[in-house]
Amino acid sequence: MDFEDARNFKPVLVFPDKDNKLPRIKRQINGFFRAEATSLKSRILTFVKFVFFLGLGIFIIWLSLKDLTQDERHNIIESFKIANYYWWFLQ
Repeated sequence: MDFEDARNFKPVLVFPDKDNKLPRIKRQINGFFRAEATSLKSRILTFVKFVFFLGLGIFIIWLSLKDLTQDERHNIIESFKIANYYWWFLQ
């Protein structure tokens, strides 16, 4: 394509439907094409990471709440009950 052809080029958008099946474009990550199907090893690793970080978060919350007195727990619960959640949803 020379300069004049490129200058006059009009791109056309084509959307896939039942009759027009376009090939899937694989995303390129760090010079490698990402595989369409994930392997069992990567699924297990993803699950282990999820469980680990979820457990870590629960442990940190438990660690910060374990030494509270009954009165302090009651104050926290009451604060959540009277809080104005409009501001939280606004953010």
